[in-house]
Amino acid sequence: MTVRVRLADADHGDLGIEGVDERRERCVSAVVRDAQDVDVLRVPHHGGDTSLPAFIQALDPEVAIVSVGQPNPYGHPDPNALATLTAAGAAVWRTDEHGTITVTFEQQGPVVASER
Repeated sequence: MTVRVRLADADHGDLGIEGVDERRERCVSAVVRDAQDVDVLRVPHHGGDTSLPAFIQALDPEVAIVSVGQPNPYGHPDPNALATLTAAGAAVWRTDEHGTITVTFEQQGPVVASER
């Protein structure tokens, strides 16, 4: 499992998690449940069906980025994962639809730009 956290400043940050299965996701959820909201989440496993609602709710991301190519044989991103992110209030950005996605942190929060 790889967890990557990068803080741009004291108020804004992003979180990327790779290779997280359901058991590890529960562990990460336990660690972050008392944390402040995450501004930007790089969605694990290309938006596969391993993104648990409790995990997403614990992070409460403002922006969710799904790195995924199309077509792919796995059906990523999973419709349930996308629904969970949307229900949590995250603005979902997908590389298959938006191309390269850039996030900058401004005083008012994250600003997302894409090539498409």
